Amino acid sequence: MLVVSRFRVPAVDAEAFRRDMDAAHAALAARPGYERGNVGRNVDDPELWVLSTLWEHVGAYRRACRRTT
Repeated sequence: MLVVSRFRVPAVDAEAFRRDMDAAHAALAARPGYERGNVGRNVDDPELWVLSTLWEHVGAYRRACRRTT
């Protein structure tokens, strides 16, 4: 299952947001069923960020969200 989460972040907050996003991604990556993922930033609009993750199945993603929040 592919999960894509988009975020709009003001440029002044980009550095702190990237640290937080990397921590959130690491927490998700540690959960069972996680296959791969990445954090990205739009080249045309630097305020637009994305976290995309791939999961074994929807249940794994749902359980991961309950455990990391």
